[in-house]
Amino acid sequence: MLIAAQGCIINVSCIKGSKPQPGLISYCMSKAGLEMITKSAAIELARFGVRVNCVSSSFLNTNLYRQAGLTELENESVM
Repeated sequence: MLIAAQGCIINVSCIKGSKPQPGLISYCMSKAGLEMITKSAAIELARFGVRVNCVSSSFLNTNLYRQAGLTELENESVM
């Protein structure tokens, strides 16, 4: 259906996909993987008229890093 409609895939990543952070290896790796699958899918699906994009935000101040075990000082250094 995606090919028939010449649809669009939009993935959501963040800056940690290209800028690693100590203590967040699994998070950074998952975002880097998402960015690579976006690029690969874009190449494979382009011939069918399907667009594949990834939106990547910069740092958002949430509790994610605190819950991952970072101290306040480490959390502030992420910004």
